[in-house]
Amino acid sequence: MTRDIITNKWFIGAIALLIIFAGACYLWYQHDTAPYRQEAAESAKLLRQQEAAKKVDTVNEAVQAAEKAPAESNTLTTEKPINAITAEVENNTEVEKQTNTPAGTAQAEDVPVSPFGFGPYPDVPEGMLDSVGNVYRPIWDRPKFPNIMLPERAELMSRVAIKAWQEGLHRNWIGIGGANGKIYFNYPNTIYVWYGEREEVDGTITRYFTRVKGKILSPEQMRLGIAPSGMRVLDGETEGIEPYAYLGISKTKN
Repeated sequence: MTRDIITNKWFIGAIALLIIFAGACYLWYQHDTAPYRQEAAESAKLLRQQEAAKKVDTVNEAVQAAEKAPAESNTLTTEKPINAITAEVENNTEVEKQTNTPAGTAQAEDVPVSPFGFGPYPDVPEGMLDSVGNVYRPIWDRPKFPNIMLPERAELMSRVAIKAWQEGLHRNWIGIGGANGKIYFNYPNTIYVWYGEREEVDGTITRYFTRVKGKILSPEQMRLGIAPSGMRVLDGETEGIEPYAYLGISKTKN
């Protein structure tokens, strides 16, 4: 029994010693870590203060931007209409200048022009007739133009016909043709001939026809250079009209 009492005393003493040791450890921990806890608390407080300061700065910047924006916006809004009005006045002035010039007037009226670079089409003179007595219609007034054979030459023929009529020339023609780059008006009982020369055995020079336009001649007539009776003969070399020189325009480049 005595042994049980001693054993219990040692057990109780051990527990008490353990409690005292645990309490001492706790007190030591509290004392030793107190500076660190205080430093952490101060750091957390400082961090909260910095975040609060940033929020205040952000709000101030937003307020300043909002106060500045209306002034800039008002400036832009004021300048834009002024610039627009100035541009409109300049454009109107430019339009007036163009309209008052011959080129501006022509563009405003949408005058048709040649697809071959010959410029605006000339007006048909009043009273101008074609080969059958009808009001003359130039080639550019035809529905298929310029989708026809040799459209450039056809336009030149119409231009030459109009100018010649205006000058009082070539009014009774029955057709218009071309040869060697020149234009010829065809008339009743009229031929254009090109001459050649040959020396006969006796030394005389005979002129013969190398080419005839307006009528087909026999080989004998061509060899002798003799036109049918009652036929007017025109020299093909000198009677043809060179269209570009006559009209005063430049030849197009094909």
